Parts: sequence; C-alpha cells; structure tokens
Amino acid sequence: MLRWWRRHAGWFAAGGLALTVLGSLALLVAGSDAPLETGDQVASIVGGTTALLGLPVSVASLVVATRQQASPPAGPLDRLAEAVDRQWTREGTARGLFTSGPLDVRWRSTERAVAPAPGEVVPSPAGRVTRLRLHGDAATIASAFRRLPRRQLVIIGAPGAGKTSLAVRLVRDLARDRRAGDPVPVLLPLAGWRPSDDFDPWLVRGLVAAYPFLRDEARDLVDRGSVIPVLDGLDEIPASLRVRAVERLTATIGERPLVVTCRAREYADTIGTSGTPLAAAAVVELDPVAAAQVARYLPAGQIDGERRWQPVLSRLAAEPDGPLATTLSTPLMSSLARTAYTSPTTDPGDLLRFPDGAALTTHLLASYLPAVYRGPRPYTAAQAERWLRYLARLLTDRNATGIAWWLLDRPDEGTLLTPSPRPTRLGFRPLSVLVTLTIATVATPVVLPLVQLINGRPVGSPAQALAAGVVYGAGLGLCFASILGFRTPLSDDEITDTRTSLRDDRRVTLWAAVAPGAVAALLSGLAFGPPAALVFGPVIGLVTAFLYLYFSGWARWPAFVRYRLARALRRQLPLRLVTFLEDAYGRGVLRKAGAVYEFRHSTLQRYLTSSKIP
Repeated sequence: MLRWWRRHAGWFAAGGLALTVLGSLALLVAGSDAPLETGDQVASIVGGTTALLGLPVSVASLVVATRQQASPPAGPLDRLAEAVDRQWTREGTARGLFTSGPLDVRWRSTERAVAPAPGEVVPSPAGRVTRLRLHGDAATIASAFRRLPRRQLVIIGAPGAGKTSLAVRLVRDLARDRRAGDPVPVLLPLAGWRPSDDFDPWLVRGLVAAYPFLRDEARDLVDRGSVIPVLDGLDEIPASLRVRAVERLTATIGERPLVVTCRAREYADTIGTSGTPLAAAAVVELDPVAAAQVARYLPAGQIDGERRWQPVLSRLAAEPDGPLATTLSTPLMSSLARTAYTSPTTDPGDLLRFPDGAALTTHLLASYLPAVYRGPRPYTAAQAERWLRYLARLLTDRNATGIAWWLLDRPDEGTLLTPSPRPTRLGFRPLSVLVTLTIATVATPVVLPLVQLINGRPVGSPAQALAAGVVYGAGLGLCFASILGFRTPLSDDEITDTRTSLRDDRRVTLWAAVAPGAVAALLSGLAFGPPAALVFGPVIGLVTAFLYLYFSGWARWPAFVRYRLARALRRQLPLRLVTFLEDAYGRGVLRKAGAVYEFRHSTLQRYLTSSKIP
C-alpha cells in the first residue's frame, strides 16, 4: 500500500487538484456579478495552474524514462517462468515433494502397448535399431524430459501412485533450471477441456486465467511453442471423449512439447481403442511401491511403532503380492493407512480383517477423516466430514477442480479456466481517475446550486462557492474514482494466499463503499444544513454504503459473505469458511494451488461425493 502511494499519489493529486480547481472556478464565475472580468481572472489562474502542474509531470516523465532505460523489464516468458517456479515451489514444499523419505517413488518406460515405436520418440539413423529405456525417480524426471528430442511425455500409473506429484516436480524443476529461450511449463487440469473445442484457444484462455499478466502475449507464446502444456488428468475427461481427445491433441500439438498424466488402465483402454499413440510421446509408468518400502514407512516416526505394526509387517513380508501389499502399493493408500493408525489407541491389525483390496480401500477412505480430526480440536470429525462432502459434491456438480473463494457464489464458474471475476486490490487506473474527476468537476457547478436552492439558500459568495466546489468536487470525484479507478483485479502472481487475497478484496471494497457513503452524508449536510446533517448524514451514509456493498456486481467479498451466511444457516458449510479450509489444508486433507484449494486426491473427492452425508 505504501509503495502504491509513493508511485502514484503525485499523479492522482495533480490531476485531482487541477480538475477540482477547474470545477470550483466554474462555480466562482457562475456566482459572480461581473462574469467577464471574473472569467479573465479565471483564465489567468488556469494558465498559471497548468504551467505549475506541467513542471512536475515533465520531471516525473523524465525520471520514469531514465529508469526504464537503466533496468528494462523482464520479458513475458521470463516473468512466466518466475511465477511458475514460485507457485509450485511453494506448493511442492507444502506437499513434501522435495524431501526424501521412506517411500521412494520410481518410474520407468512402460511395458504396455501404448507408446509409439522407439524410433519415433528418438529418431535414429537409418538401419539402426533404437531401444528406449527411461527410468529414474522424482529428482531425475526433468533431466529425462529434456533428453527427449520432441519433449513429449505421458505419465501413467495406478490411482494414488503420485502422477500429479511427479508432474508438479517436473514443472518446478523445468521452470527453475530453465535456460534463456526455453519454453516454460504450465500445469493445467485437463478436465476443463472438451475435444469439440480447439485446443490452442483453450490453452490460451487457461494461460490467461492462471497468469493474467500474459493477457496480451499469451496467444503469441502458444503459437511460438514457448509454453509446455502439462495436462493433468486425461482420465478426468469422460470415457466417451478420451479417444477423440488423444486424436485432437496429436493433430494439434505436432512437434511442440507436451506432458499428459493419466491412470494406466484408462490410458491403455483409450490407446487400445484408438489404435494410435499420443503424438510421439514417450510413456513412463510409476512403479508400485514395494512391500519392503511400505513396511519401513508405516511404523516410521511412531512410539513403539514396530511392535504395534508387527502383524501388518509380517503379512507384507509373507505375501508381498497379496491383497494387503497390493492395496498399500501406492503412496496415497500407504499414507491413509499410517494416518488412520498412528494413534496408540488404534490397532493396525484391523487391516488384516478385509478379504480384498476394494473393501480395504473403502475402509481406509472411511477411516481417514475421523483419524485426522481426532481429539480436542476446533472441529469434530462429523462436522468436517459433512462440510467436506458438501464441497466435494459442489466441485463434482460444477465439473471443477478447485475451491476458489471468489467463485463459490457463481454456480456457472467453478474453475480458473473460465473468464470470471477475480479478487481485487487497491490499484491505479489513470484513465478511470481522469474521467471520473472530470465528471465530478462538470457536475459540481450544476448539482451544488440545485442542492443549496432546495434548502432555500443561494450559492453564496465566490469564496464560499470556491470552498464548496473544492469539497464537493473532490468528494464526488473520489466516489467515482474509488469505484472505477482504484480497483485492480489480482493477477496470479498476487493470488498466492487465500487470506491475503480476501483481505485485499475486502479492503478495496470497503474503501469503495466509504466514498458513496461520504458523498451521501455531504449532500445531506448541504441540503439540510449542519444541525440536521449531524443526524441524517451518518445514517444516509451508512445506508448508502450498505446498499453499495450488497448490490455491487464486481465486489467479491460481499458476495462471499452472503454465500457463507446462507450456507452456514443451512449447516452446509461453517461460517468461518476460510479458517476451516486453512485448517483442512494444514491437516493434509486439502492441497493448494495458489489461493485455490483442491482435495488431496480425486479418489478422496469421489468417495466423499458418492457416500451419504451423516
């Protein structure tokens, strides 16, 4: 806020002073007995004022031009790389993706018949047989991707195997270690695309929605192949559309870079039906977590963990390919099991009661929330489960992937991949301020005399008219400028924290509401006189501000407040929704992409959507 005023207060003050003085001088002429003589004096004053205002404007322009020459701004591609690196470093750190642990997720070239011939992925001299054997872990996925001539890759794996986490690590590492001129990876959920839509325009819209500062450059970046689309969740597209999606991507991408994630079985079915692979993309598959790794992971960090988990560890050792080991062979299920049975009051031996993997998976999903919300905490497990089920169904009904507080009240706009209102902050739009202050100064000599005449009082002396014009012109100008000139939608760089974006939007909304209220109070004072204004002024001002907040179309914070109140009265969501979402994020139930909350895994979201609300 302080930096904003330092940067723009001079421009605003100069323009506001000039225009309000012009409006006030017009009042002076209108109230004078010798308008021609007064007009000549006004012209002299205006000329002097313009000259005085021109000097700081010229100096400021020279300073700005000098600074721009000394430090040219970063290009759009570099700014995008910095934003992507910052965004996914923050989220990857919260997910623990950059630290080693007992679960070492590895990947290798798939053995499934879903990939192009090796010679198409890595062209080789005529007559030479090419063998493609990619393998590694999360730390090496970026270097392996760079070695692919066309930089096209498909990541497949079982549900919960860590496909999205590997994609996040790939995006972060590519953005961080990018060389000048290299394309920048951008992670987008593929669920928002339909094959009937052209892919490139959809990609441009997604790029602009996620990174609004690219509004003018996004199309050019996509056309030049300067963006690597990392498309998460081909399996999230309806099964009937997947074959068409693969065909459209193959035809559109050509030799541009591309990354796609998908569940292994769904991808095999899609390619088997299509009969053609996705472009020239190499296909790697995440390995199941070995039973020995799971056995080290489950008791880690627990008091007397080896003894408590011994029945489970013995079964894993005796049946490394059995139902228990198979179910726990993904990071998601292993994590759910350890979370559910970390407490000393629980018995991990319960996991041996289930005859097959499906029953064990349902049990782990059902046990997760009660375990996470166990103990004397702000929310009971029953409350959290009811509210999370509502959010899961809301996302499913909207075909959305994330919970953005500024879109909750809009049932037709659930993701960042559609044009939608965004939270705002105090910003500066010179043209809007100039227009609104011009309106103020033009309205001043017309409205002020009318208001005073209603009260039975004349305009008064030129000095009184000048003072009243300055006050009223500045007030009305501030009113319109607050609505139009100070409101700047937050870019993705700035929507990095939920509480911060909510606070900024609340601040600019209240600031914009104060101006109409203040002007209404001022008008009541002019119309009814000082004594009556002390009574009616504050009341009229408060009512005006309330009506503005309630009916303002662009303000996101009032709409969010109304939404919270309505859902809290129906017991569908808590009144302090952001506090609850932050708490769920801290417990690991939700993850975040900037200020947008997502369920930790689509498996958990589907379970909450399909089961009944208690």
